[in-house]
Amino acid sequence: MNPLRRPVFRAAAPAAALFFAFFVVSAPSLRADSAPTPGNGPSVLTISGKGEVSIPSTHVRLDLAVEHRAPTSAEAQAEVSRRANAVTALLREAEVSELKTTGLQLFPIYERQQPRPGGAGDAGDAQRIAAYQASTSVSFLVPVEKAGELADQAIRAGANRINRFQLTATPQAIRRAEDEAVRRAARDALDRADLLLGAVAMKRDAVLRLNLSEAPVFPMHRGMEMRAMAAADAIQIEGGEETVTAVVTAEVSFRPAKD
Repeated sequence: MNPLRRPVFRAAAPAAALFFAFFVVSAPSLRADSAPTPGNGPSVLTISGKGEVSIPSTHVRLDLAVEHRAPTSAEAQAEVSRRANAVTALLREAEVSELKTTGLQLFPIYERQQPRPGGAGDAGDAQRIAAYQASTSVSFLVPVEKAGELADQAIRAGANRINRFQLTATPQAIRRAEDEAVRRAARDALDRADLLLGAVAMKRDAVLRLNLSEAPVFPMHRGMEMRAMAAADAIQIEGGEETVTAVVTAEVSFRPAKD
C-alpha cells in the first residue's frame, strides 16, 4: 500500500463518523419539536369559578393597654402593675377567651434643657430625662353582646387605651365558611364550563386539574382612646358581617356534544 494514501483515509473516517453522529442525535429532536397532529390529545378548557360565604361577626378581639407616666421608672412600673393586675383579674372573672399579654414597655421621656442665663457654652441641645412611661397590654376574645360592658369595666379598673378593636367570627365558624366557599367555587367553575361549552355544541368530558386560591379574611379593627371615658355610658358595639372568598381554577377536557 502506498503510504501517501493513509492520511487521506484517516481524514475521511472522522468526517463520516461526525455525519453519522449528527444524523442519529438530531433526528429524534426534529420529531419531538414537530407540531402535534389533530387528535393526539384532548381539547382542554381552563376556567375559574368564585365562591363567597358571609358569616356574622359574633365576637370582638380587644387589645387593652395600661399606660402611666411618673418621675421615676420604679413609680411608673408600680402603677402600671397595680392597674394591669386589676384589669387581668376582671377579665379572668369574666371568663374571656384567648387571654394573653401582648406588650410590655418602659422608656424615658426627654425634654430639652434650656441654657442658663449667662452660662458658658451652647446648652441648647442638651436633654434631660423628665419622666418615665411604662405600659402593658393584654388581648382577649369576647362575644359582641358582652364587649361593650366589659370594656367599660376595664376602663374603670385602670385600662386607658384600646390598641386594637376587631370584629370577627370564631375560628371554627371561619373554617366552616372557608370549606363552603371552596365547594361553591368548584361548582361555579364547572357550571360556567358547561354553559360555555354548551353554547358551542360541546360538552365537558373530564376534570383534569383543579387549583384553589383563598382570599384572606379582613376583620374590622380600629384603635380607640379610652381616657376620660370611664364616666360615660357603656360602649355599644354592633356586630357586622365578614365575607370568606375562594377561587377555583379548573382544567377540563371536552368533546363535541354529538359524540
